[in-house]
Amino acid sequence: AIALLGGASGLARAASADPAKDSGILNVALGLEHEAINAYQLGATSGLLQKPVLDVAVRFQSHHKAHRDALIATIQALGGKPVA
Repeated sequence: AIALLGGASGLARAASADPAKDSGILNVALGLEHEAINAYQLGATSGLLQKPVLDVAVRFQSHHKAHRDALIATIQALGGKPVA
């Protein structure tokens, strides 16, 4: 799974790990990314954050979205179903 996340699909195929277990672990991480994205969204729309803090929060949220997308792609490459 780490090899797939890093873009080394050939190395991932050579590994003898259980893809179902890897998918399960990555789905836990994906669920946490969903939670982080939602938390930043709540903060951003709350009206409680001043402009500089809001800018940082939105930037951090974009990082979590990128992590989410990478996890989804990796889970799918392992034949798993990403959690919603």
